[in-house]
This record gives sequence, C-alpha cells and structure tokens, in this order.
Amino acid sequence: NRKDIFNMGVFICCALILVFPYGLFALLLIFALGIIRSFKAGEWAMALFGLLTPLYFLAGILFLTNDLPLLLQLTPIGLVPHPWGDSIFKLITVLSMLALLLICGFIYLNIYGERMLTQVKKSWGIVIVGFVVAIIPGIFSPFPGFAIWLPALIFLSLLTTNIWIEQRKLVLVRILFYLLLAVVIFAVWYE
Repeated sequence: NRKDIFNMGVFICCALILVFPYGLFALLLIFALGIIRSFKAGEWAMALFGLLTPLYFLAGILFLTNDLPLLLQLTPIGLVPHPWGDSIFKLITVLSMLALLLICGFIYLNIYGERMLTQVKKSWGIVIVGFVVAIIPGIFSPFPGFAIWLPALIFLSLLTTNIWIEQRKLVLVRILFYLLLAVVIFAVWYE
C-alpha cells in the first residue's frame, strides 16, 4: 500500500532527524522495496517523498526563522566511549545471553529455511539485514547510553523467537527460557 510506504519513509526520516545514524534505515527501506515488491515507480516515489517530507518541512521552518545553518548540525557521527563503569560484568552476561539466543535462532531459522517459500525467505533476509543496520547506529552514535540500541532489539526479538516455535525438543526450549529469565533478573537487580 502506497500510504504505508510513505509513512515508513516519514518515520525513518523523523528518526534520522533525531539521531543521524538512523538514516541507514532509509537504505533498508529501499533494499526491502527492491527485494519484496516488484518495481512500481509509484511506490518508489512514495518512499522518496516520505523520506524527503520531514526534511523539507524542517528546512522550510529553519529558513523562515533564519536558522538554516542549523541544518548542517544534524549530522553528528562519532564514537563515544560508553560509561560501563562497574556494570561491565552485567553487560557481558546480558550480551552473552543475547548472543546465545541469536545463535540458536539462526540455527532454527536454518533448519526451517529449507521448507520456507521464497517470499518468506526474502522477508527473513530483510530482518537479518535490518538487524545489522540497527546495530550500526549504536556503534557510531555520539550519544552515550543504551537507548540507541533499542531498534536492534526489535529485529533481535524476531530472530530469537524461532527458538520457541520448536515443539519437539522442549527441554532445550525450557532451559533457554529459564536461563533468559535468570539473566533478566540478574541484570535488573545486580548493582
């Protein structure tokens, strides 16, 4: 639907205005349109118009207030050392659990990938590329903190839920569930 494609472009551009490295999601939108949909010039135009509309309004407002040079300050990119402090043990524990879940999710996706339709395989390919694209802003963000990583969790959750689809090996599923629960409790209460 063209309206949805336009809205995706608008939301991506608004994210780009707030955090510049999120502009990579514009490339993800173009990649997804090229993979999932057959080429229709109207849909590509809607994506382009959606990506340009917030910038157009922002540039218009800045022009009318005689602050147009502020538009160039929207592009901060840099590496900021994150203040891990005493929580490095907690961070390593949580990241290792997420890596374990991600590896198990990829294994299950590989097992079921042989029986998937081509369109479904393309959708999973977009989810994997989206996960990689969502990690990059966390690395090159000039803002400290963990909130910049939240878009990566959306794609990560899609990839790791493959584990809980399995119905034959419930022991592994239950072990991973209780291990995840223990890591969440540890991360919340560990000081």
